[in-house]
Amino acid sequence: MAYDPNAPGNNPGGTPPPNTPYSPTNYGAPPPPPPGPSDPYQSQQPYNPYAPSTPSYPPVPNPNSSPAYPSQPGISGAGYNDPTYVSPSAQGYQAPPVQPGPSYPGYPPVNQGYPQQGFVPPPQKKSSGGKIALIILAVVVVLAGIGIFSASAYNTSQGNAHATATAQAQDAKATANVQATATYMASHFPFSSKLILNDSLSGNNPAHGWMSDKYCSFSNNMYHASETKSSTFVTCSAKSTDYTDFSFEATMQNFIGNAGGLVFRGDEDQQNYYLFLVFYDGSFGFYSYSTASHTKKIITGDVNNFSISKPIRLGVTAQGNSFKFFADGQQIGQATDSTYSHGQVGIAVDNDALITEANFSNAKVWQL
Repeated sequence: MAYDPNAPGNNPGGTPPPNTPYSPTNYGAPPPPPPGPSDPYQSQQPYNPYAPSTPSYPPVPNPNSSPAYPSQPGISGAGYNDPTYVSPSAQGYQAPPVQPGPSYPGYPPVNQGYPQQGFVPPPQKKSSGGKIALIILAVVVVLAGIGIFSASAYNTSQGNAHATATAQAQDAKATANVQATATYMASHFPFSSKLILNDSLSGNNPAHGWMSDKYCSFSNNMYHASETKSSTFVTCSAKSTDYTDFSFEATMQNFIGNAGGLVFRGDEDQQNYYLFLVFYDGSFGFYSYSTASHTKKIITGDVNNFSISKPIRLGVTAQGNSFKFFADGQQIGQATDSTYSHGQVGIAVDNDALITEANFSNAKVWQL
């Protein structure tokens, strides 16, 4: 029922008695008839004694109440005026369900939870998300393993390739060095890498048999040769040596006098030699000597930048009847002669009106 602020029950001056209707009281009117069967939905209309016993129209419904089926006195018929009749509301009446409206052509009927005639819904598919996730995980694991294996194999192959390339580069470098050395040695003194004699001349090596007397002696870690008699020369040979084709060198220093140098393809017992001598004035001469013919000059020449105060490395190459002569590794002359084919190596000084002496060190012979 609607709330009326002007109703007597809502007046702050008093409280209406129980079960008193909230409509205004009509004093002097006869009392209303007793109420019919209980109907909570029955309209509460005021009593009108002048109204006909049978209304010509249905009672006006209360707009503030729910629609109902009230009892209607004065209408004959089974059940309506029967005092035993119980209203639907008293029986727990429930409004009938709303029936669906008619379906329209071209549209399926309203879905009420039942399948259409002749239509069978497909069975619900089980979720394959878990299987797909497992398959994807397995593929990822396999690919990761392949990637790790490939990376490891790649790194291993790269490491092997790097090691191989490094080894090949080192081998190539070593081969290039050997070839460069061989090329250099083929065109530069001593023209060979086969060193067969290497003697510092700091002492007498028994394997070489260096001569030792008043003309030839070892002192101050060098081999000393001297000649005091004018117009003579002296040789100091390694009598245990005998070479045919070779390169031979020794360093001369502390030189004073006339000339000093090397002897080769010699024979001390027979006094046969080849001599390569450098003179105090910077000239040189190549000679052969024998007791029968004495000294024979073959060629002479000059040594560039020679000084008696500085050490000089003298060298000779003998191959067959061809000879080349060197000072400090630089060729200063060449000649041919067939007098001697092999023999001993040694050092020599020559006195030509001047007392001559010199010290020698680092004698070396390379086989050609």
